Amino acid sequence: MIEITPKAAGMLKEFLNNLKVSGTVRILLQKFS
Repeated sequence: MIEITPKAAGMLKEFLNNLKVSGTVRILLQKFS
């Protein structure tokens, strides 16, 4: 089991949020293009 530090967890969460946001932006751009 890998121990996840709060800092690492925060970075991972931020990374996933960025992916989600960029995915949403891409979908929106496709709709309006």
